[in-house]
Parts: sequence; structure tokens; C-alpha cells
Amino acid sequence: MMLLRWLLALLIAASLPVFADDHAPQTVVHILDYVGGDYAGAVDAGRVKSADEYKEMVEFTTQVVEQIKALPHGSQTSELNAQAHELQQLVANKADAAVVARTAGKLRWAIIGAYKLAVTPERTPDLKRAAVLYAENCAACHGAQGRGDGPAARGMEPRPANFQDAARMGKRDAYSLYNTITLGVSGTAMQSYAQLSEDDRWGLAFHVASLGGAKRAPLAYAKATLRETVDAYRKGDQARAQQLAVAAYLEGFELVEPALDAVDHDLRTAIEVDMLQVRTLMRERASAEMLEAHVIRTSAALDAAEQKLGGTSLSPTAAATSAFIILLREGLEAILLLAAIVAFLVKAGRRDALRYIHAGWIAALALGVVTWFVARFIVSVSGASREMTEGVTALVSAGILLYVGWWLHDKSHARAWREFIDQRLAGALSRGTVGALASLSFLAVYREVFETVLFYEALWVQAGDAAHGALFAGLGAGGAVLALTAWLIFRYGVRLPIGLFFGVSAAFLALLAVVFAGQGVKALQEAGAIAATAIDFPRITVLGVFPTVQSLAAQACVVLLVLAVFARRRLSSGGAQP
Repeated sequence: MMLLRWLLALLIAASLPVFADDHAPQTVVHILDYVGGDYAGAVDAGRVKSADEYKEMVEFTTQVVEQIKALPHGSQTSELNAQAHELQQLVANKADAAVVARTAGKLRWAIIGAYKLAVTPERTPDLKRAAVLYAENCAACHGAQGRGDGPAARGMEPRPANFQDAARMGKRDAYSLYNTITLGVSGTAMQSYAQLSEDDRWGLAFHVASLGGAKRAPLAYAKATLRETVDAYRKGDQARAQQLAVAAYLEGFELVEPALDAVDHDLRTAIEVDMLQVRTLMRERASAEMLEAHVIRTSAALDAAEQKLGGTSLSPTAAATSAFIILLREGLEAILLLAAIVAFLVKAGRRDALRYIHAGWIAALALGVVTWFVARFIVSVSGASREMTEGVTALVSAGILLYVGWWLHDKSHARAWREFIDQRLAGALSRGTVGALASLSFLAVYREVFETVLFYEALWVQAGDAAHGALFAGLGAGGAVLALTAWLIFRYGVRLPIGLFFGVSAAFLALLAVVFAGQGVKALQEAGAIAATAIDFPRITVLGVFPTVQSLAAQACVVLLVLAVFARRRLSSGGAQP
């Protein structure tokens, strides 16, 4: 066995120089991935654990030194050579695994920067196509679930990689997997798949990463894309850098936010703020060095998030908590609003208008399912498109809320209510008011439903088979809380005195308008459609209060408008009390 592994190492080493020149820097990065990831299996506390694996590490670092000497010369060649020799010496001295991994990683990123290697895909990977490609090209050896137990793996030496190995896969990012797929591992059954398109190879890399825990692929994507952001910014490509920074959040970190929120809320909030600051620094024309320093800190926080989410799947407790929080967070506003509208119509004796309200939210649910189906099976909906939809819908909802709130406040006075009753008995609620309420019913539900489905789809994969039952438990608990909230509003809201009921309802809708305004602006900021200027201000997520000048300004405008309407009403009624 030892002799076979040593021969394998020699075969790999002997084959490395044969790659074409345009692959040479990528090949060095490929070797460094193996050194950083596998050295811990060779040396522990200065003692050799496996002689054959240690010989591999010695040979690989020797090849790194030789390969870097052969690379095209540039301004950073001497520094790269020095780092390569440092890594070689650390391995020769049987240094601590963490030190070797850190040094290998530093050299890896230095080569990526020096030779402008693309470490992120140009387009969002098509994971559905990647799953098909994996089944066709990889499952025979690696197995359908990626455990290295495919039918062709019998008798294979070394064994195909186990993508469910959390310790090993935790050291692999999407770019290292992309390199392996592109270059192969000579001397093993892992051949090069360079014949596939670049998009397909990236898709396979992200699919493989997801097999070892779906959370890793988004976090790896976020970190790699942030690094690409710095590179684009250094080149003066401001538009590309901003686009990459937005993608790092929407297509990367945002997909694991619910799971991380259940484990460490403060860390989730800190990373969200850090990623917003990346875009702020670029907009303010900060130096590339300042931006890079901030990205390094943000990447460290993402590493901490990866450790918090360690393991191949979420624990049952984390899965249940995440499911509960997602449904409660996304559904509370909608259910409160719908319950208030229904209670109002019942209070007004207009049960006949309820059918329009029910039609609104039912249509929203149906359209949400259609949207999810289209996004999953037909076209890919980007994070930016999702946030744009949510942002615009939230702002439109805020406008409708202000209109309906003003109408309710107008009816909160006894005289106005009597006039309304006379009009109702003679005719009906105005078509405009009923239409506004029905539209609000639709928008309030639709703005939440697709995002909720998307989060649950990601959470389902992250939970794993063992935690699916807990996920359903969290979903059921969240649904029960929402149903109880609606019942309480409906049951006790209709018992309030007329003036108090309309006054409370108007105040509630005005508050929701403020919340929606803040949320809408934040969603547009996350999509990159609106600038985000961070300030020192408390973050109150439940009220849609976020520490940016633009979102706070939008909410301030809504508050001033509400106060102006209230003051005008007070003056026109001579200060009468309801």
C-alpha cells in the first residue's frame, strides 16, 4: 500500500509540468489546494502520522517551488518564490498543520492575484444541469450521494473522494473543486473534464460542494466572489466590482442566512453589515488596500460562519428553529395585515366584500407556486431579481397602506362613521377602496411567498434526512403561531368600539407602511439598485429599521406624511375626539 501511494505521488509529480502554459498558474494553485487540505493527515504536532502521505507533501512542495520558477516572470515573482521556499521549509520541518495550511493559502491567493485567475464563475451556475452531469460522469465512481461508493469504485486505489467527509470538504472551496474537475488528478481514475464548458465545470464544482453540506457552496461562492471584487476594483472596473459584491451577498451569503440566524444571530447581522460596507467603500472610492483589508475581515467572518454551520447537515434543533423563524418572519406581516382587513370588513358589515380579499391572497399563493416552478424547472431567478421584486412590491404596498390607513382614520370619528353607514346602507364601499384592499391582500402575500419557498428549499437540503422531521415541526409551530395571531385579531378586533377600532387599525396600517418602506429600500439596496450609506443607528429588523441613510430617509418621509394627514384631519374636524 505504501509503495503504491509513493508511486502515485511520483506519477502526479511527473505529470504536473505537462499542462499547457495557460494552465500553469492554475496547476500550482491546484497543488497548493492539496497541500493545504491534506497536510494534517500527514503530520500531527511535529510527528509524522503517515509516512507515505508525508512524502507526498514533501514532493508536492518541491513541485510548487519548481513550478513557480517556470511561471512567466512578473513584478511579484521574487515574492512568490520566497513564499514557496517558506512553505517547502515548513513541510520539511514538520510544522504545525494550521501554519502550513495558512502559508499555502496565502501563496495560493498571491498566485491567483498575480496571474489574474478567475476564481468565480461568470454566470450563476446551473445546478439542475450540474446534477445531470454529475449522474452521467461522476456517480459511477463517487456514488449518487457523493460518498465515494459508486459501483465502479470497487477495487479502485486510491478510493474516489468522499464528498460527505466534513473535515476534508470543509477545506475545499468551489474554486479548488473546479480546478480538480478541469485538470484531473494524474495517476488516478480522476481524469480531466476540460472538454466540458467552463459553465458546466463550475456547475459541477458547486454541485459537488453541495453534496457535502449545501451551506458550503454559498459560503465558498461568497468568499471567492469577494476576492474577485477586490481584483476588479484594483483594475478600475467599478461597475464589475459592484456587481460582484452584490452577487457575493445575494447568490452566496443570503442563502445561508436563515440557518446561521438560528445558530448565531449576532454573527449573521455582523456579516450582513460587513458585506454592505464592501459596496459602500467602493462607492466612496476608498483605496484598494482599504477595500482588501475589509474583505479579508469579512472573509474571516464567513469562515466563522462556516464553522458555526459545521457538519454535513443542520442539527434537528437548528432545522426546527430555522423553519419556525423563516415562516414567522416572512408570514407575520402578511397574516397581521390580512386579519386586520378581514376584521374591518366584518366590523363594517360588509362580509360580501370578503370574497375579493380571499381572492387576492389565494391568487398570490397560486402565483407564488407558479413563480417557484418556473424558477426551479425553467429559468433561473437571480438573487438580484428576487430582491428587486421584493423591494418594488414592498414600496407599492406601503403606498396602498397609506391610502387605506388614511381612509380608516377618516372613519374613526363618530360623525364620519355615521355618514359612512348611511352611504353603505344606500350603496356600498367604494370600488376604489375594495380594490385597494384586494390589491393589498395580493401584494402582502405574494411579496413573501416566493422568498419563503426559496428559503425552505435551501433549508431542506441543509437539514439532511435526519432533520427533515424537525423541519416540519418548526414549520407547523410557525403556522400555529400565525393562525393564533390571526384568530386573536379577528375575534377581539371586531369587539372594539367603532372609533377605537378604526383608530387602532389606521395606526397599525401606518406602522406597516413605515416597516414596508424600510424593507423595500433595503431590498433594492441589496439588489444594487439603490446606494447604501451606512450610519451609526440601531438596527430594529422587526420594524424595518436598518442603519442606512436611504432606508431611514424613506421611513422618515412616510412618518411625516402620516403626521401631516393626522394633523390635517384634526384641524378639519375642529379637534373633535372619536
